[in-house]
Amino acid sequence: MSSYYSQIQEIKSENIEASANFGVSCAVSGSVMVVTASMEDATDTNTGAAYIYKKHSDGSWGFFQKILG
Repeated sequence: MSSYYSQIQEIKSENIEASANFGVSCAVSGSVMVVTASMEDATDTNTGAAYIYKKHSDGSWGFFQKILG
């Protein structure tokens, strides 16, 4: 059996530098997704951040919360 996948949405973070490593890791459990930005430095210390997304009833993902390290 062959499986085919197609992109339906690109997950992006607003106002984040390319060097923040957004998306270097992610995890999905049910309708919740966590995407990390391991080098985000809101305080110039590269402490990182986690971005939480929730899945909508139409299957799209929407930003929910940002947690700073």
